[in-house]
Order: sequence, then C-alpha cells, then structure tokens
Amino acid sequence: MTEARKLAAEIVADLRALPVRNTPNERAVRRKYSQKLRRAQPELILALARELLANYGERWVAYELIQAHKAAFQSLGEAELEEFGRGINSWWTVDAFARTLAGPAWRQGQIADALIHRWAHSPDLW
Repeated sequence: MTEARKLAAEIVADLRALPVRNTPNERAVRRKYSQKLRRAQPELILALARELLANYGERWVAYELIQAHKAAFQSLGEAELEEFGRGINSWWTVDAFARTLAGPAWRQGQIADALIHRWAHSPDLW
C-alpha cells in the first residue's frame, strides 16, 4: 500500500467517525492532516488528493489539502487543474474547485487566461 493510499484511508476513517459531517468538523480533520504533512513533498500531497478523489469521492478535502500545502499548490499547472477538475458535476463542486484551486492559481499566474476562457466557453456546464 502506498503512503498516499494509506493516508487517504486514515483521513476517510476520521471523516466517517465524525459525529456530524459539516464544514467545521471536516475542516478540523483536514487541518490535522495538513499539520502532519506540512513538510511532505508536493508529490505526496498531490498523490493523496488523487486517492481521495478517485477512491473516496472526497473532493473538498482533497482540494483543501492541496491549497493548504504551499509547495503542492504552487506546483499546480494546467494539466493538474484539468485532472483535479474531472468529475465536476454540480454547483458545489464548481464552487469548491474554483474558489480553492483554479481561481487562486489563476490569480497567482500559474495558469493562463486562455484556460479560463476555454472553460468559460465550453459547452459542458460543469
């Protein structure tokens, strides 16, 4: 079992053990792991986010883990954002992606205006 897969399983177990799954409680779990992983290589954080998305559907926590890890966030480019944006299918997933990853990456010049224009003109609502 890879380190990312093991960590993803731990995070999901902590989330499932919450008495109430709401933003403050889920964010507390995410902060616990962000603190634990603050010195991790960006590749581990991205691999962990991929595991959370692909195997558990934990999009919001995955996005926040990336955003909270400076080096992982700074490593995002067009390819990574396209990857982490796959599967968006509702307004909440659009908001989570746009406010947590895509918007801040665009603001910091990590992706070009052309990508945002392409997304805006896409026939795919999501």
